[in-house]
Amino acid sequence: MRTTGQLLAPLAAGAVVVGLAGVLGGCATIADAAQKQHEEVFDSYRTAQQDWRGPSLPAWVPQDATRIRALSTDNGSDVMVRVDSTDSLPAQCASADRKNLPYTTRDWAPDAAELPDRVTRCGDWEIVSTDDGYYAWFHAAAAGDLPRG
Repeated sequence: MRTTGQLLAPLAAGAVVVGLAGVLGGCATIADAAQKQHEEVFDSYRTAQQDWRGPSLPAWVPQDATRIRALSTDNGSDVMVRVDSTDSLPAQCASADRKNLPYTTRDWAPDAAELPDRVTRCGDWEIVSTDDGYYAWFHAAAAGDLPRG
């Protein structure tokens, strides 16, 4: 016959594992808060348009975009965006020399060391094509600047 302690031990161990998973899963969120940045993920262009945190969804994001991922400093001075899309970028976007690199990394972002010297520039955004869409970043030239375009 088992004691109450023996019966409850597996439940307690399970609670510890679930609690630890919650803490570890929240590590990115905790780190983002400490670094004063936030990450967003949207399934569709429409959802991103409605729920985008910040001034507005970048104008270059194609309307067929899915799996929209964004990482931004809380003040908007540095932003990275990746979208899945088969649409073209707007006609006013043009090839240009790369001026900056993204301010940090994420598992969904290309390695900065592999970014080309030439990018597509849409307003203040620097954009490169990916296998499944586009990856873009913005870096403010001066305090208070927010991305245009």
